Amino acid sequence: MMEPFELVLVCSALGAIAGWLWSFHKVKMMEHSLDKATCKVKKRTEALHNLEKLIENSLTAFSQLEAFAEKTLDGLAIIKHVDKKESHFVYANPAMSATLGYSQDELISRPWREFLVSEDNNVEEVTKALAPPPPPSPPPRPAGRALSMPCLEGYRNDRPVERW
Repeated sequence: MMEPFELVLVCSALGAIAGWLWSFHKVKMMEHSLDKATCKVKKRTEALHNLEKLIENSLTAFSQLEAFAEKTLDGLAIIKHVDKKESHFVYANPAMSATLGYSQDELISRPWREFLVSEDNNVEEVTKALAPPPPPSPPPRPAGRALSMPCLEGYRNDRPVERW
């Protein structure tokens, strides 16, 4: 049999070992959490880098398109539809400006309808031609007979409903 003093030392040693094991476990759990967080940071950094490349490519493509639009001899304009009755020029190239006889700033600052000549007052036709396309209609439903729902038969007529 152990003496009380020895028992206290053994319990004390076991308590110290248990505390050390618990601390070790907590450190391992924190390392695991840190590894997961590091992995997430790496993935997000990679995604951000890919996004930066995409933005850079888009800006390059946009600058090429803008250079083309500025140099072409055809009048090009972008019209933004504010609502059904009001639309504005968002962009007009120099050829469009020269064709209409207004500066690019004047074209962008006023609704496009103000630039129609009085003989061309078919505003409705022009508006329909420039309007965004309507949303697609849903596909037609296939023809067939009505569905029968036996569970509702008792509610459709005066027959009593059996309940189970």
